[in-house]
Order: sequence, then C-alpha cells, then structure tokens
Amino acid sequence: MINGRNHAWEDVKIHFMGIEWPITEINYSDGVKREYQRSTGRFPEAIGSGDYEASGDLSMLRTDYDDLAAFCAGAGHTIFDMVIPTISVAYGAKVEGEDGFADTEYTPTSVERINNVVFQKRDFSAKQGDTQNTVKLEFIAGSIKSGLEK
Repeated sequence: MINGRNHAWEDVKIHFMGIEWPITEINYSDGVKREYQRSTGRFPEAIGSGDYEASGDLSMLRTDYDDLAAFCAGAGHTIFDMVIPTISVAYGAKVEGEDGFADTEYTPTSVERINNVVFQKRDFSAKQGDTQNTVKLEFIAGSIKSGLEK
C-alpha cells in the first residue's frame, strides 16, 4: 500500500506488430558494473565504471508461446530474431467508483519501459499434476527507463 492506495497488476501484455501477447510474469533489472581501482596501500584510489546492462525474463503460457512462435515462423524467423521496441510495465491503483467501492479499472501510477528487447534463451518445463504449462524467455534489453527518467 502506498499513500493509502493498493497497487496491483491487472494484466501483463506485450504489444508487438499489432498483436497482444499475454504474459504471466516479468522480471527485469539493470545496472552498471563498478569496482575499485587499486594501486599500493590498503585503500582504493578510485572507482571504475563499466558498461550499462539491462536484462530480464518473462513467462507465458505454452499455448501463447506457440502462437508467438508460429507468428515468427510465418515471417520466416524464430523468436530469437524478434526485436521488441518497448515493453511497458505499468503499476496501477484501483479507481474508486461513485458508490465508494473500487472498480475493476486501474489508473497507471508508475510506468517503466524496457526498450529494444531481444530474447536469448527459452526454458520449457512440464511435470505431472501441473495445472498450466509455461515457457520462460530470458532477454537482454537496450535500456530500462522508469516514469521519472527521460
């Protein structure tokens, strides 16, 4: 709860080539590698900065993955050839209706944009008793921008 409001997910979808691809989970992170530069003595002389990196993974139902793979194959490509310009991740607060009850609509309060997404690994799994079959896709990205960043 933030400032008395609950924040939640309604749906998570990727919009690509005019089609919505539903996903069940997304994880992402970014950062810059930093390390001490040492010379003589006990204390570092400086801190060196490496390159920026952004990566993550997402999961989708196997049936949705199969549709996505078929879409790519129809264009003569694989899922690893896709470049998704932007995945927008929006957190929202339920809108309170006139009757005082929370409606099912959400107002975005924070949006993060994962730019230039390219898949680099896929994991399949299935086991007896599962109620759903999912595929996990790992990706690298050009950048991750929060709603506060330009």
